[in-house]
Amino acid sequence: MRIAQLHRVFYPPEPTLGNWRCETTPSPTWEQIEAAVRAMHPWERPLVTLQRHENVSDREIMTVCGGDERFHLQIADDSGWWLEACRTDAPGEAAGEEVCVWRSDQGFVTTADRVWPGEEAVCIARHYCEADSLPPGAAWQWV
Repeated sequence: MRIAQLHRVFYPPEPTLGNWRCETTPSPTWEQIEAAVRAMHPWERPLVTLQRHENVSDREIMTVCGGDERFHLQIADDSGWWLEACRTDAPGEAAGEEVCVWRSDQGFVTTADRVWPGEEAVCIARHYCEADSLPPGAAWQWV
């Protein structure tokens, strides 16, 4: 496993119940990473970050954002340039439709051609965790 740290962001079920918090797991197993991604929720658990280096948060990382079968994935390369996973099979007219994948706090809205269902998001994350190359199955575009 090539991941030094797994970060999960948690929000209370209602904004009036407190602030968000982050949980860090050092040297996570694939099973811990997979469980974190599968447990994501667009309000309460909207963000998972996978860092390849313990004290480096601006390069060689993947972020998975969303939940409820709507995920957005981004990778910062070794220079800190961001790429996002784009679907090549999104229906033409629907590809530009806006989709909210993170509903709490600042939230995050993207286009439908950048939203992935759960199983595909898990597969992309697994490839990132285990390989030195961009995960296949997505068209990677600079942000």
